[in-house]
Amino acid sequence: MVARPLYAPDAQHAARSPLASQLVEAKPAATDPARLQRGPIEVLAPFRGLRTARLTLRPLLPGDRTQFATILRSDEAYLHQGINVRRPEESIDACFGRLLSACSDGDTSGLEWRRVGVLDDGRIAGMFHLLAIDHTLLAKADAGWWVTRACAGNGLATEAVQAMINFALADLPMGLGLVQVDAAIAPDNVASRIVAQRAGFAAMAGETTQVRLGDRFAEHQMWRVVVKL
Repeated sequence: MVARPLYAPDAQHAARSPLASQLVEAKPAATDPARLQRGPIEVLAPFRGLRTARLTLRPLLPGDRTQFATILRSDEAYLHQGINVRRPEESIDACFGRLLSACSDGDTSGLEWRRVGVLDDGRIAGMFHLLAIDHTLLAKADAGWWVTRACAGNGLATEAVQAMINFALADLPMGLGLVQVDAAIAPDNVASRIVAQRAGFAAMAGETTQVRLGDRFAEHQMWRVVVKL
């Protein structure tokens, strides 16, 4: 069996589908943000990053270029099972430049929150993001994540996603003040389903989306975490 990467896809590749999944029976979550806290996190001023027990979630920096390129060369086939980190025909250098700009632009606009998870020894463990952030009446965002093959299976993805969701749902000014976060996860991606559950998500029965992976589309189940008001 081929190992599935820990990921939830970038929401910009998803389009709603009327197809209903028969694999999910869980009900929508109604979650008190206080219950999501599994470990201490520190918000790094001014909202530029988060600190968990083992990771710093910070913006992608120009100095990450070499390490990021190494990750793509070694792990791209592994990651491509579930997410397009690099676009078709895009060079690795262009991919890094695009994500570097997207991180900065997202912070400036407030519409995206993209962070790289870095271990204390400087190794990049993965990337974590909130896209399509809506600060109006909906107060929601779409979450996604991936971790390297070397960092899979030891709880780092769960730790980072929990911190990201806690931050997203925390009241202003210490968080983003959102009330709902969605994620699209393939039904057979057991690792990401476990991460989502541990971070407070629940699968949305009958709600699916089609995610583009390279030259094909794959059906993914929608997962959601909602603040109990």
